[in-house]
Amino acid sequence: MDLQVTREEVSATTVVLHLAGRLNAAAAPELKQAIQDAAGTGVQAVIVDMCDVTFMDSSGMAALVHGFKTLRAKGGSFALSAVADQAETALRISRLNTVFPIYADVEAARLDLGGT
Repeated sequence: MDLQVTREEVSATTVVLHLAGRLNAAAAPELKQAIQDAAGTGVQAVIVDMCDVTFMDSSGMAALVHGFKTLRAKGGSFALSAVADQAETALRISRLNTVFPIYADVEAARLDLGGT
């Protein structure tokens, strides 16, 4: 399954990107673009919901790092939520789990990041 990215605006300043499928080299540009689009509209927080990600490789991780840097450079927040098992393992092995704020679910991330 290719990656599907669905954008949900939960407030004027918070966007959730729901991912489903494989986050790999073929899909990474789509995720980068979705993050760029969100960051370019005055959004202060992007939450990436990863509960339906079935696979993630280094290109997928690089897209997440790009998103993190993009939002931080604009003074915003970037977080992951509901990270599926394979993706969680990849983040742990790469130690990126120590870089990204990771929440159990979208609601927890939204509340912590101040989205209403």
